[in-house]
Amino acid sequence: MRRTALAAVTVVLGAALAAGDEPAPWPSPDAAGAPAAFRLDFEGLPKDHALPDGLRVATGDFRVVDDPLAPGKNRVLLQDARVEAYGLALATGEGRACADGKVSVRFVAVAGKDDAAGGVVFRARDPEGYYLCRANALEDNLRLYVVKYGRRWDLASTTIPPPALGTWHTLEVTFEGDRFRGVLDGTHVVEAKDATYASGWCGVWTKSDSVTRFDDLAVTPAAAKAAPPAPDAPKPPAAPEAPAPPGMG
Repeated sequence: MRRTALAAVTVVLGAALAAGDEPAPWPSPDAAGAPAAFRLDFEGLPKDHALPDGLRVATGDFRVVDDPLAPGKNRVLLQDARVEAYGLALATGEGRACADGKVSVRFVAVAGKDDAAGGVVFRARDPEGYYLCRANALEDNLRLYVVKYGRRWDLASTTIPPPALGTWHTLEVTFEGDRFRGVLDGTHVVEAKDATYASGWCGVWTKSDSVTRFDDLAVTPAAAKAAPPAPDAPKPPAAPEAPAPPGMG
């Protein structure tokens, strides 16, 4: 009897542990409600390495740490784990899904032999479907991609001086309809058109052995466009002139 009870407890406990190991399903951006502007600066979190509410890690070891360039004065998001493909963290939550708007992030590529990249993600449906604008300190290009089923497809590329290692840079993307415009440090521009995804989350991205810090992830939805003015009411036709009496005119 005791063995039977013990076996039952073991089965239940094992099932509970297995269920606890399963990652929570990714929230749908379609259920996020009306979009609102937000900014993640990684300050004021309750404990070391804690992530802001809603920032979900898909791959990599993203964590909040002191900025070595300003110890005790600034907190940043660090990703320093080697990943098989991409490191990805998305800002999810009420009001954070965006169709049209602007997303920006500051990043510093610290190290990497194969890659030293930083990217900003927009219109992410889930960890395997999103748009990406990225720069790489080991390459002389700024690129826009669409990621489908976890694989990148080039949308556009422009030649630039490689962003310096150990220096903060700013990536910004404006997206409206099927048009995207990525800008690095307010100077270098890449543009593309694509209609794969209409809306989704924003976030940050790395690749391979990149060691990258991020700060100030900001998302600003496009302002709602005013409805076109109502057309003027049609004017009634003019009344016909009365005929002149006989002998007149």
